[in-house]
Amino acid sequence: MAALDVDFYILKNVCWQVVLTGLISFSTAFIIIGYVVLKFNKDSWDLQSCLLFSMTLGITDPVHSVNSLKTIGISKMYTDIIRGESMIICGFTSIFFGVFRSNILSISNFRELHIIMGLSLDILGSIICGYWCARIIQFILTDLFSNTLTNIVLCISMVYLTFYIVEFLGMSGMVALVAVGLNLDSLSFKPRIELIITKFLIMFSCVYQHLIYTFFGIVIGCGEIKHFQFHTLVFMFILFATVNFVRLLTVVLVSPILRHSNYEYNWRWGIVIAWSGIKGVFSLLLAPDIHNLAEQKVESPQLFILYIQVISLMTMGINSYMMTYSARTLGLCAISLPRQMAMQNAIKHIQEIIQNRITLFKTEKILTNVNWTLVEEKTKIEYIIPFPHVSCDKKVKEESPTDEVLIEEARLHVAIIQMSSFEKQCNDGVLSVEAARTLIGATKSYCHIQGK
Repeated sequence: MAALDVDFYILKNVCWQVVLTGLISFSTAFIIIGYVVLKFNKDSWDLQSCLLFSMTLGITDPVHSVNSLKTIGISKMYTDIIRGESMIICGFTSIFFGVFRSNILSISNFRELHIIMGLSLDILGSIICGYWCARIIQFILTDLFSNTLTNIVLCISMVYLTFYIVEFLGMSGMVALVAVGLNLDSLSFKPRIELIITKFLIMFSCVYQHLIYTFFGIVIGCGEIKHFQFHTLVFMFILFATVNFVRLLTVVLVSPILRHSNYEYNWRWGIVIAWSGIKGVFSLLLAPDIHNLAEQKVESPQLFILYIQVISLMTMGINSYMMTYSARTLGLCAISLPRQMAMQNAIKHIQEIIQNRITLFKTEKILTNVNWTLVEEKTKIEYIIPFPHVSCDKKVKEESPTDEVLIEEARLHVAIIQMSSFEKQCNDGVLSVEAARTLIGATKSYCHIQGK
């Protein structure tokens, strides 16, 4: 689901930024969370359990982490970088867990060269399987069976089949699904099929997440009460503070990368992105394996699930709220003056079209009994621009936009119109899919470059 939302052309242009961000985030979480668990946890966890726990808790949910960011109008490049970072961490963690499951390795045996070669082959093989699965799905979506329902069922079945086949072969099904999503774009689907598949995936993922949280909640409730002490509650807050500190440190370390990727990045966006380290169902699914792969079995394995589930719920609630609150407080939700002008001009144009249509209908004899005064009143568009409450000096007046700002805003609007036009021409059969994909990719390549 997250890989389908990622724009492959934007991700390709910032590929090295995404890889560096993912590696920095994974390494920072692995080291700091692992150290905190070893230092402050009073339960008898061995080193391997602590490191596996830190890897699991370091996973950022690629769906929930950007949902709040999209509502406050952040650039799609940032959301794609965060999604890409999350998918890299998910892929690394799933591969590491897969290696431990298949070989029952310990940390001391992890230095051998054939293990590193096995990891590389797992990543490469998973990507190849995902690529060919995407090609098969694209072939099915060419209306192979002349039946929309059959095509949709085959596509969804192909995704599940790919995941289980790749896992059966000892590789990472999660990496394969990421490769599938990245190789599919809006041009791969017909408009109707894309809407149906998207709605189904949203509905299914929502139901699945609720079932997972409910099931693990029951598992936690079946544990013995003697293991739930006051230190357990204290350690939850320590982990929550550690997770957010790790995210803040990661944003500080990758700020030069984000500043290089987009000229709009500043410290305000850095504060908002620092709250995007939301944990989700991906971490929770790997929690039971921590006990299964540990060198020394603990008396209360349900604590692994408890800590991860509580941190996941806390970040979903608190971090999501703090992202929106920080954006509003720092004035990032404010609509720029060029966009206000563009919206006002669009509304004025729509109002003129409606008024011309009403004037034309007034000449129809069959509509002589219509109360045109009421029609004009009901069709009048009243648009009020929302002004956010920003704590700043009232004497400071907002400066009028310069010509450079207006030209840059117009450039972005023209690029969006061009991409919409190319996609429409592809759907109408004027352009081939490859030609439209090339033109859209070329347009997106210059969107994030100021003045291009």
